[in-house]
Amino acid sequence: IVIVTIYSYMMLIARQHMRRIQPLSGAGGPQEEAAESHAFYTALVKHLKLAKTFGIVVGAFLVCWTPFLLMMALKLAGIRHELLDLLRGVGFVLAYCNSF
Repeated sequence: IVIVTIYSYMMLIARQHMRRIQPLSGAGGPQEEAAESHAFYTALVKHLKLAKTFGIVVGAFLVCWTPFLLMMALKLAGIRHELLDLLRGVGFVLAYCNSF
């Protein structure tokens, strides 16, 4: 829940920057408007890169740990099968790879 909240906050910031990039109409000259637009664009690019990186990290975490957690839930439920033992081993390997 915390990870999803952080990711949502980062996307909210990026969207706010995207809305502010549009050409501003004001008393300032075209150079002032261009400088302000460029600053917003730079901030947007930075926040989008951060959001993408965070999404990749969270996605890798979920891919690596979900099979392990599902197999442990099945074990707690008392379901036993040879195939599940094999999948549990694969889950351990994925979890260890994520930690590595």
